[in-house]
Amino acid sequence: MSWLKLYRIIRPYIVVGGLLGYILGVLLAMKAGASFQFPMVALGYLVVFFGDLSTHFSNDYYDKEIDGAQVRKLFSGVNVLVKNPQLASLAIYISILLAFASVILAFTLMLIGASVLVVLIASGAVFLGWLYSAPPIRLCSRGLGEISIALGVGFGIPAFGYIITNGRLDSGYLPLMIPLFLYGLVLSISLGLPDINFDARVGKNTLTSQLGSFWSSMFIIALCVISSGIMWLEGLGVVASLLPLAASFVNLLAVLNEYEWLGYKVQIGSLFGFLCLLIIEFASTSSGLFT
Repeated sequence: MSWLKLYRIIRPYIVVGGLLGYILGVLLAMKAGASFQFPMVALGYLVVFFGDLSTHFSNDYYDKEIDGAQVRKLFSGVNVLVKNPQLASLAIYISILLAFASVILAFTLMLIGASVLVVLIASGAVFLGWLYSAPPIRLCSRGLGEISIALGVGFGIPAFGYIITNGRLDSGYLPLMIPLFLYGLVLSISLGLPDINFDARVGKNTLTSQLGSFWSSMFIIALCVISSGIMWLEGLGVVASLLPLAASFVNLLAVLNEYEWLGYKVQIGSLFGFLCLLIIEFASTSSGLFT
């Protein structure tokens, strides 16, 4: 029963991050006056969950050769398909099945009253997740992988939670739309920092490999400054925004002292902290939780 090893392809930290982003979108809608409807919110998360898991399996499938040549890091997979190549075909079938399950469930939600946007976002996210690592497009090797992650994680998931709860995407989502996208970009760049030298060596044309460690870190600082400034102007998540901002300077110091492994962990950890603090803030001010 070696196929049972496939569960190790799932990255729990990515699942948790997706859940936090979805909850944030739900609470932002409630803050804008929407009511909490548990069945719709729960089914909406399953759409996100299935789509998310699909990318875990497809990314491992298409990156199995590259994964076998590099050292495993904290936020990477465990090279299940490298160690068990006979499971590769099953992994890609599971990815396809999960992708279809996500889109079909989104379509079902539309039929029972959800906005058509749930189908468009779910389909777009699945398609983008597939193109991220699948040839011939393979966005992650064309300097577009970071943007695709930012779109999916920073915009798509919170927006999906907002639409499921609110019924539409309106001006209530605007205050956080740009900051969340930029923080998604911070996440994707941070994930790529430890791989800069390896990616350049194998010809994986990522944004971080083009910029290098120093300028990638400077870019992260700029993104955090802009995001914090917008959130201060909007009066939302002011304290929460300080976490990624402070971490961006810690990351730069770590890079300058050749401790990249520490910098990217601190930066990614700060983004989880940011989401948790923002969720707490919104939960304390949202209305209609049990109506």
